[in-house]
Amino acid sequence: MPQTTPQPVSVTQELLKWSETRPAWQRDALRRIIVAGKIEAVDIQELTQICRAAHNANSPGSVATKAVPLDTSHISASAGTNDATALVSVGSLKNVNRLPSSQTLKFGGTPGITVIYGDNGTGKSGYARVLKKACRSRGASPIIRPDAFSPAPTAPATGEITFRVGTSDFTTGWTDGKPSDARLGNVFIFDSTAAGNYLEQDGPASFTPHGLDILPKLSKLCDLIRDEIKKEVDGISLEIATTSRAWSVPVATEVGKLVSSIGAATKEASVTALAGLDEKGVKRLKELSDTSHNVLFGRTLFRSTILGLILRNLDQFK
Repeated sequence: MPQTTPQPVSVTQELLKWSETRPAWQRDALRRIIVAGKIEAVDIQELTQICRAAHNANSPGSVATKAVPLDTSHISASAGTNDATALVSVGSLKNVNRLPSSQTLKFGGTPGITVIYGDNGTGKSGYARVLKKACRSRGASPIIRPDAFSPAPTAPATGEITFRVGTSDFTTGWTDGKPSDARLGNVFIFDSTAAGNYLEQDGPASFTPHGLDILPKLSKLCDLIRDEIKKEVDGISLEIATTSRAWSVPVATEVGKLVSSIGAATKEASVTALAGLDEKGVKRLKELSDTSHNVLFGRTLFRSTILGLILRNLDQFK
């Protein structure tokens, strides 16, 4: 069977495919992050409502914002298939260590990993220095030296770099000390020297390739929404604990049994059924109300009679 060459895709396209397995609020969050580049306070509020709505956990009467999931229309203006940049080769080097100008280092015709190996002094680091200057890398800029066994050069190091954008190849000249093709800025070179810079030195934020900052932003957003919901849950739990300490319901009664076993699985209908009064309960409530009214009336009448007697006795002393 003929083999098909896989086409390079951008990070945002991979995220779009992955997002189809995520909840609606996260798909909406990805759309907001990619389109706007950041999340505001109003976004957190709306995304929290969308998240809660999926579990019927919004406040009664509140209307949650409708989720708008990420789709192809939201990434059309950002890096797409034709914007994926990959190195193809570097060669025609002059005044770069002892690397021969007739030698070309190729990186393969399909996306993947190119392994460069060889003995010490065979030129591996020389190619890395050129690419770190032509593309992007963290740490101090490398120094490219000429062949120590040749006469001192009168021109800087030069070379040619071929790179692929989408399905099209481009070849650009490179000169040490001069800006390279801006599209090579999408390629980040990482080697042992860069690793040491990450681990051992403090420095400003380095370049982050387009799309690689999306998941960290989504992760931070998840933490914020989790904290907001947890804060509310903790408040409700405290309120329940405070209220329950004041309950004095006999455990043997139906209400007592319900209260002692109440939890997340308790049905609202079970609470409602015991919260109301049946016909017998309504009648008994009326009897108690009438009785208390009669007692109150009797106490008032008795108090009035006693006061009247006191007043008559006082009149006798006038």
